[in-house]
Parts: sequence; structure tokens; C-alpha cells
Amino acid sequence: MLRKVLIVGFLVVVFLAGTWSEADENTKVNEALEQLRLNAENSQANLEQYEKNLSLVKNNLVELDGALTNLRSMRKQVLENTEKADQNKMALDQQKVVVEKHIEKENQFVSEEQKNIDLLKKKLAELEANQKKRQDNIALYQKRVREIDQEKTEWDEQRKHSEAIVKEIDHKEQLAMDEKKQWEAKERTYASEVKKWSDQASFATSNYKKYEKFK
Repeated sequence: MLRKVLIVGFLVVVFLAGTWSEADENTKVNEALEQLRLNAENSQANLEQYEKNLSLVKNNLVELDGALTNLRSMRKQVLENTEKADQNKMALDQQKVVVEKHIEKENQFVSEEQKNIDLLKKKLAELEANQKKRQDNIALYQKRVREIDQEKTEWDEQRKHSEAIVKEIDHKEQLAMDEKKQWEAKERTYASEVKKWSDQASFATSNYKKYEKFK
């Protein structure tokens, strides 16, 4: 995240106090007017510098707000994915129960049909065909059980990864919020300085114009 560097410039403004009589020499009047002119120029320069600094601070705050929004959006998405992972695991567990019941049922068929083979030799061909079908079904169901276990393992790994991402996002969010507080403090400071030097510049310029006619 890029931050713009603030350049603080400060020009010394010298204020003259006191009065002089009409008998003072013309050179003293000119010197006083010149000092007032310099005061006006320096005040204006200070005002412009603090206005630039204030603009930079505001831009940095906008960037930080955008970064915080992105981080919070990412965390929300990760948490939603984690919740979906848990839901998918529950669905897979339910599927596994159903498949295991199918396996149990098919095994029962195998046992019963094997007995029928022994008792009914004339139906041997038909029962052997059924036997092969049941064994194929068992193989398919067992394959699915292995796939379910693998998917559950993958969801566990994704959950761990998601928790690490959320932790990192929380850390970055805290850093961004801390930095935002610092920039907000600078914004208040520079806003105050802008008002101060704006008033000073107006005052100095007014004084210069007031006494300029004595040149």
C-alpha cells in the first residue's frame, strides 16, 4: 500500500510592533513595508504547503478505507467458504451412511443367493449372473466410500487453510486501522494549521496593502 510522503515547509514570519512619527525617515517606512510584504508572501507560502499536506493526508485515508473494505470482504468470503465446507462434510457423511447401507444390503443378497445356488442348481446360471452384478455394485459403492473419505480429508485441509487466511486478514486489518488512526490525527493537525495560516495570510496581506501607499 503506497503512502505519499508529507513535506512540511515553514517560513518564518516576522511581525513588526511599534509606531513611528511623521518625522521618521522615508527609508524606515520603506523597510517596514518591505517586511510586511515578506510576511504576506511567507504566510501565503505556508498556507499552500499545509493545504498540499492536507490533500495528501485525505488521499491516504481514502486508500486505507479501500484496503479495509477489501480485507473485510475477503474475510467474509473465507468464513462463508468454511461454513460451506462443514455443510458439505455433513452431506458427505449422510451419503456415506446410505452407501454403507447399500453395501450391507448387497452383502446380505450375496449370502442369501449363495445359499440358493447350493439349493437350486438349475438356477445356477441366473444366480451366478446376479452374484457378479452384486459384486460389481459393492465395488462401486466401496470406491465411492473411498472417494468420500478423500473428499472429507480435502475439506479438512481447506478448513485449516481458511483459518490461517482469516488470522492473517485480522492481523492486516489491525495494522491498517492503527495506521488510519495516525493519519486521522495528522489530518486534524494539518487542518488546524491550514486555518491558522489562512487567517495569518489574510492578515499579513491586508497589512501590506494598507501600508503599501507609503512607498
